Amino acid sequence: MSFPHMWNFKAIALVIGVLIILPGVALRGEDLVVRDTTIPTMEGLNCDIPHYVVFPQWLDQMTLSGLSTCLHNNDYSSTCLGSYDGGEDYIIQLEVEMAMHAYLRFDPKGTGWAGFAIDNSCPPDNDCLAFSTGSSGQPQYINHVFLQAGTYYIMVDTWPSPNCIPEFELQITRFYPDPWGVSCDLPLFYTLSRADLPLTIGPEMTSGSEDNYNQTCLGVHDEGEDLLLSFTLPESLRVNISIDPGGVAGSGFALNLTCPPTSECLAKVADSLGLEYGVRGVSLPAGTFYMMVDTWSMQTPLTQMLIRFETYYRCGDADGSDVVNISDAVYLINYVFAGGAPPAPLASGDVNLDSLITISDAVYLINHIFAGGPAPCGG
Repeated sequence: MSFPHMWNFKAIALVIGVLIILPGVALRGEDLVVRDTTIPTMEGLNCDIPHYVVFPQWLDQMTLSGLSTCLHNNDYSSTCLGSYDGGEDYIIQLEVEMAMHAYLRFDPKGTGWAGFAIDNSCPPDNDCLAFSTGSSGQPQYINHVFLQAGTYYIMVDTWPSPNCIPEFELQITRFYPDPWGVSCDLPLFYTLSRADLPLTIGPEMTSGSEDNYNQTCLGVHDEGEDLLLSFTLPESLRVNISIDPGGVAGSGFALNLTCPPTSECLAKVADSLGLEYGVRGVSLPAGTFYMMVDTWSMQTPLTQMLIRFETYYRCGDADGSDVVNISDAVYLINYVFAGGAPPAPLASGDVNLDSLITISDAVYLINHIFAGGPAPCGG
């Protein structure tokens, strides 16, 4: 739930086997910068031939740069990255010598529809330790993941199009948790634009915080430890917001213009089952908003929570009219065969949920509209 504090130190760069001392920025120690200036090799190809990296106990920060997923094949496509594991994969095997809290920064260098995940299995399974995906091509972050001493695997991948990332950089930083996210003075900060969606934040947690705010629109669900987030929108958006509480029942979240939320909020929702829950179609003008996540009791903190933002859409509404009809089938046909505009977002046109936009989706819609076939996305 925190970002590392940085101090200036000397960095160590390993370039083709030669040790060079460079100025750098690190956390309480040294910055190991590993630059790969060679052409793509077999390294990172798959779980049998990973890019092997050791994070020693004396190190505070490491940067892997000049890497690419291109020419690495799509070996793994059933992981926690979901739709973002359809391109070519890059596998990093990370050996952690001493237990640490880690902060990971992944920069796809402008390549959109990319993601990365860390897990203790290779390939990562559907329940990995942490992951992040985004469509904008901007850097992505895993703000906090705890790693015991041992072996971990980081997988970098993309949506099926683009098929690969020509160049990316991965930074791993050791830090000790500090109070980001525990109050309105120190919320977790995010910028949220249309290009950033869909966005998944986490895993985050409320444990380790305090019950600073308990007179809000969440009612009985603001009695536990609080997590505060701040979102700045450079443009107006209509979004779906959801939380996967990791199986913990009795949580809720509120969205408001003020922090903490008052007794009247822009949006709020609570859960009693421990299943994913949220709100749909929340219209937000450009500006800054605050989100508070809380639980009904200090005894039931959230420790593996995912927060998701996506552009509001109706599955099958390819033309964005908020109505599903024959015009959407025509829109998809024009996109597939005549180079027309794509559905926005793309997921609105993937009515048969195969992670592709093809003529099959148009046929699926026609069958639903005229022959009473299955509803888009299964209803």
